Amino acid sequence: MTDERRPLVESRSGAVMDCISALQIYLMSRMRNKEGVAGGLRRLGVDEAAFDAAKEMLARARLDHEDPDMADECSADLYRRFLGAPQRVEPAPEDHAPNAMKMFYSLPVWPDLELELRMSNEHTLCGIRFVRAGEPKARRLRLEEVIPWRVVEDDIPCNCSEAVVVDGFGTWTDYCCTLLEPGSPEYLWAFDYGLLQKVIPWKDLNIDKKEAAYPSLESVLGLEEPETPR
Repeated sequence: MTDERRPLVESRSGAVMDCISALQIYLMSRMRNKEGVAGGLRRLGVDEAAFDAAKEMLARARLDHEDPDMADECSADLYRRFLGAPQRVEPAPEDHAPNAMKMFYSLPVWPDLELELRMSNEHTLCGIRFVRAGEPKARRLRLEEVIPWRVVEDDIPCNCSEAVVVDGFGTWTDYCCTLLEPGSPEYLWAFDYGLLQKVIPWKDLNIDKKEAAYPSLESVLGLEEPETPR
């Protein structure tokens, strides 16, 4: 149900939705967890026909971060105008790291999570992902708790003895993960926006892990210290 306190936006096609719903639909249109997306759309009272309208609304607000022509324009001010004040803000660290300010929004489709918008020193978007709301930010999970849309990328280090990045582009990253339990088989964990979308036993895939491997887990998660420009 639409929250009447939220501003409504109308697309050129005549679709009307609030801005938070438009963002949620836009994000879901780019997620690979089809079952979760179908449930999220039902919760919002729409279907896949709303994808185009949501994308149009984000584009009109200059917030379609997947569009190369807008990627450098998605600013903190534009997000505030479109979504309202964030749930919370983490200011830029004193050392002025490349990823400076972080803004967090609560989205009803994912009530236990927050959407983190990382802004550069120029206050334009340089990262977007889901994180856990509250503490701890990473949790030790039992195997039966490894469920799409219930695991975030931050959970990987405390749940896997090995995690190799095997594919990724833009807002999605795929890992070959070996859990901490002795004798655990390998799994493909597929993430979009830092949120788990698929879990597939690696043995069911025809992929060579070593040939597919990307850079280290630490570099992908942004845990390594950035190189100093020469």
